[in-house]
Amino acid sequence: MRTVVQSFSIGIITAALIIGIFYMLEEEETVQSESTLSTQEAKEYLKDEGFAVVSSSEYDEILREKQQLENEIAQIKEEQSKKEDEDNKEKSETEQNTEENNESNAGTQNDEEKETEDNNKSFTLNIQSGMTSIDIANELETAQIIDNADEFNNYLEQNNYSRQIQLGEYQLNNSMSFNEIADVITN
Repeated sequence: MRTVVQSFSIGIITAALIIGIFYMLEEEETVQSESTLSTQEAKEYLKDEGFAVVSSSEYDEILREKQQLENEIAQIKEEQSKKEDEDNKEKSETEQNTEENNESNAGTQNDEEKETEDNNKSFTLNIQSGMTSIDIANELETAQIIDNADEFNNYLEQNNYSRQIQLGEYQLNNSMSFNEIADVITN
């Protein structure tokens, strides 16, 4: 009985070794055939699949151009905002002078209204991919749309607005409440 068990175990070991050898040889052939794809073939395959293939130097140039364009856009928006502020200020001053000449008795009420209009600041917020709610709050504080970035960020977090912020450009002003600003940037 002992020789039968020994013979059986030798047969199993031999079969396992033969299967293992064939498995290893088959795997090496598969790896070799998959790794023979040339650079040109890879580019053609990617183009066929709808991808754009550019070299690293071309990609770096594209990134530089993108950054330059973003900087130019930011400058243009800033200049436009300044021009709008100046136009609004000139308009307010003109209206104030006209009203002072026409209505001397109602001057106190009109002055208070004009003061409120002069204090209203308009700002175009550009939310880009990767911006967090604190980034947005800091930008709004810098533009004097809100008084405290931390308070606004906490408001967004506590009311679950921070995960619903949408990319895009939004026209905001400093007379808006936290809720109004949150509604605008999440829709």
